[in-house]
Amino acid sequence: MGGASFLFALVMLFAAQGAGSNQTDSAFHVGELEIVNVTDSGFALAWYSANPTRTYDKGRPLPVPADTVVRYGTSPDPSTWTTVTLPGSTAYHYVEIEGLTPDTPYWVEASSNGIRAVNVSFGKKTVRSPVQLRTLSRPAGERVARLVIANDTHVGESISGEAVRGWPPGFRVDPANPYWRNSTTDLVEEATEAAADALIVNGDLTAEARPAEIDELFDILDGFAGPVLVNRGNHDRAHAGPDWESCSPVPASPEYHDCLTDRLGLPAGSPVNWVRDIGPVVLVGIQSSNLLTGYGEISADTAAFLDAALAGTPGKPALVFLHHPATWQSVHNWVVWPGFMLPPVDLARLQGVLAAHDNVTAVFSGHTHRNYRSASPTVDGVLFQEIGAAKEHMSGYGILDVYEDGLVYRFQKLDCADCLVWAERTRHQYFGLYGHVVQGTLSDRAFTYFFDAA
Repeated sequence: MGGASFLFALVMLFAAQGAGSNQTDSAFHVGELEIVNVTDSGFALAWYSANPTRTYDKGRPLPVPADTVVRYGTSPDPSTWTTVTLPGSTAYHYVEIEGLTPDTPYWVEASSNGIRAVNVSFGKKTVRSPVQLRTLSRPAGERVARLVIANDTHVGESISGEAVRGWPPGFRVDPANPYWRNSTTDLVEEATEAAADALIVNGDLTAEARPAEIDELFDILDGFAGPVLVNRGNHDRAHAGPDWESCSPVPASPEYHDCLTDRLGLPAGSPVNWVRDIGPVVLVGIQSSNLLTGYGEISADTAAFLDAALAGTPGKPALVFLHHPATWQSVHNWVVWPGFMLPPVDLARLQGVLAAHDNVTAVFSGHTHRNYRSASPTVDGVLFQEIGAAKEHMSGYGILDVYEDGLVYRFQKLDCADCLVWAERTRHQYFGLYGHVVQGTLSDRAFTYFFDAA
């Protein structure tokens, strides 16, 4: 995704007047409670401890290190709960609990220095610890693949959170410790720890596809031992200008140079489309942006590629990846300006291909930087999932476990120390409203999807 439009910024400024605040009169507050995800065997929580009477960095409450305590149990009686206390002190709290029973309700309490965590969501609805959640159901069949899916790494970016140049004030990169380097490096490390069968980076790989950005991105991604599959996003388009002249010119528009295809070993200007078998599952990646403008586009050639790829694997579950969201539902509930989302003709072309193949199981996108699950009335039984950005709040990626009879999905927060600090900092982009816009609901971030229910 590019910087939000001027309209987007105005909408956020207006909406921010009705947004809740976690500020209190106390000098110590435990807030921004997130139920990051639930799984079939656990859950993850994040929160922030601060002094709201003192602010810094565009009005953010001053961080205050404190202890990290989680209590949980299957009964509402706190005397029966298990207590987990992490070592050390931090203002940026993150806890993962494992070893729980699938499809079971749990009461969960998060606290620091004896103060229970709260969150005030958009519309001033307070979420106060303890909360109740339910672990996910687990498909009955065998797990056949695990995928880590990320997007919007924006390697090389210099500022995060601007709507138009210089406004609203964004958060600038520390050149000695760039946030996108931390998040992309941690992504590779966590994909390795998760024993993923493949790592998919679904577009907006770089800030502007400069040669140095492309090189650093792939130098980091090369640290993953398994298959790494990338898509082109709007930021990764061909560019004109001296920064890109060392890359191959696009034959039809030689003033533009395509650095991404150079690194991938493809002819300059060719679409980045691919097919890969991972066990009994087929993965299909397609380009969803115009090569020169970056505007949303499903070209006739890309639609034909997708049609052939799906036709070539009948009866084999297929997962489709593209940078832009792929449903009318996504288009109509997001701030849109010309070129940002897929145009109606292109969206209809894409959905027509998907509807023609009954082996399509799910479609994954990025671009909006939000966590959002949608559906299409013209493509029955297919899951459509947008995944939050790796490079900024909530700063994470998706883990998809593919079973013989279903999918188990969760959004996973990047947990390196610098990643947690940056995720909390960029929550306050766009006049403090960004977190309310991109987090989505828990059901957008974690769910089980059974094939026979599709």
